[in-house]
Amino acid sequence: QFASILNQEKESPFPLKEIPTILGDWRMIEGAEATLDPEIAKIAGSSDHILRAYENQRTSEKATVLVLYGLAEIVWGHTPEVCYPATGGKAVSNPRQVMIAPSKSSAPSVPFRAGVYGRANGGTALYHDVYYSFRNGGIWEPSMGDRWKHFRYNPGMFKVQVQREIKSPQPTDNACDDLLAALVDAIEARAKDGHGPKVAAR
Repeated sequence: QFASILNQEKESPFPLKEIPTILGDWRMIEGAEATLDPEIAKIAGSSDHILRAYENQRTSEKATVLVLYGLAEIVWGHTPEVCYPATGGKAVSNPRQVMIAPSKSSAPSVPFRAGVYGRANGGTALYHDVYYSFRNGGIWEPSMGDRWKHFRYNPGMFKVQVQREIKSPQPTDNACDDLLAALVDAIEARAKDGHGPKVAAR
């Protein structure tokens, strides 16, 4: 039964390209859709992903959006705290929790973890404010380490990561909150927890 569930949930319950290119005030920048390097996608556990740049039509704020789906046992450990230092970046602020209220429903707010990461760029420092959370078995959490026993019953996992460039190591606003809310809405509207019968967790 577990093998059957694993086989059913290897692929995303919907093609991630269905996530809208217009999310509230945010619109995908024309020509700014990319894909992860195949080797990086494999390491990250991706069976499907989107990588897009969006711009807020009202404020001109820009953000890069990564939505990834894969097997939870691989995906859950790929957090910015691990991945940024591995590519030469470093955390320059303490992580903070951000609660995102879905914009199209009365569902509970979704927790995201946020932090600022710096990287040297031609003698100057480049800063990114990064937000992320995972969805497994209908539960959103930025830290999934405590849920590993549930991965047998819910093998599939979504990862949402949004980053924007900022000018200092301290974030000054919540410019991406509405984008995160729209992404949560888009995933919840399309995802179904289970492609078939589940084995009940004991």
